[in-house]
Amino acid sequence: LLEKEQNHFLIHWYLGHVYFKLHKYLKAINQIKKSIDLKSEDSLNLNFLGEIFNEIKFIPTGGINHENMDSYLALNNVIAVGSTSF
Repeated sequence: LLEKEQNHFLIHWYLGHVYFKLHKYLKAINQIKKSIDLKSEDSLNLNFLGEIFNEIKFIPTGGINHENMDSYLALNNVIAVGSTSF
């Protein structure tokens, strides 16, 4: 039920660990892979933080580079980005 309603990395991470404890290793691996894929899209957790702190805007500066800059600027709760690599 959670898998179908939500697409949040924490849910897949949690389900992966639950499946592992239940000895459903293939399901556990698939859930952890989904979690990693979702996490890599938002490595700073700004989508998650935006759900909690919906009035706060962010200016991420760590881990920002030319390849991921546009994906961060596309987030509603990001007003600018910074990096020493610019």
